[in-house]
Amino acid sequence: MQFSRRSLKDAEKPLPPAEPGERRVAVLFLALTDSMGVCQGLSLSERAALLESWLARACPPILRAGGRIESLAGETIKAIFEGPECTDTAVGAGIEVQSSMVALNEERKAQGKEALEPRFGIDTGPCLMLPPGLAGLGASLSLGPPVDLAFRLMQAAKSFVSPLLLGEEAFKTLAAPADYKYRFLGKVKIEGKEAPVSVFEIFDGVSPELFERKQRAGSLFEQGMLAYYQKDFGGASYFFKLVLEILPEDGAAAFYLDNCSRQGH
Repeated sequence: MQFSRRSLKDAEKPLPPAEPGERRVAVLFLALTDSMGVCQGLSLSERAALLESWLARACPPILRAGGRIESLAGETIKAIFEGPECTDTAVGAGIEVQSSMVALNEERKAQGKEALEPRFGIDTGPCLMLPPGLAGLGASLSLGPPVDLAFRLMQAAKSFVSPLLLGEEAFKTLAAPADYKYRFLGKVKIEGKEAPVSVFEIFDGVSPELFERKQRAGSLFEQGMLAYYQKDFGGASYFFKLVLEILPEDGAAAFYLDNCSRQGH
């Protein structure tokens, strides 16, 4: 998979501030799942070291891909990507972060420490770009529906136990969706949205063991989704149970299986 990158040297330079006005951008939110749980029992210095370790892996791929880190609140990062292939660039950065976290978690496992699970949400669309200095802002700020949806998708990724979620508009702007390993998670009710949102999961960059299991469960999940939307809830339950035999942690399959049960099957 190819996506534009700045050189490491260029990544050390600050990106030019966003110009005022509305522009089409890709918005990426990423954070650690249950970071407070991981931090329980740690001293302040140990918490700081953990956060530093996370940021050292999350920020460089964003900058190398030409992204602009717009805000940082604890372990949650908001980044903006511009250009004709902004969605692919954002997804590529997310995959690179995920891959680096797999390597970090191998180190943590060897040390007897709990794994750190990152979650990503991406959406693409027109945003209003407020310039630095406006109303006392120290940096540029993007506002618009893609910002809200990307944040909500990052939150939903925790419930679905999915690494990286894309909204429909973001998925449609990928240059070559077939270059990625993905699955359609259906039209999902997202907090803050009146109508259900089409959501896609991309699982490139996860550990080889998890990747292999997601691949094996892929066709079963697709058959379950097909039966579900045909209102064949008995058939859908059958396939989602098979998915959970392969992926017991799969929140998406568990979500749909529960919905099938509510239909009396």
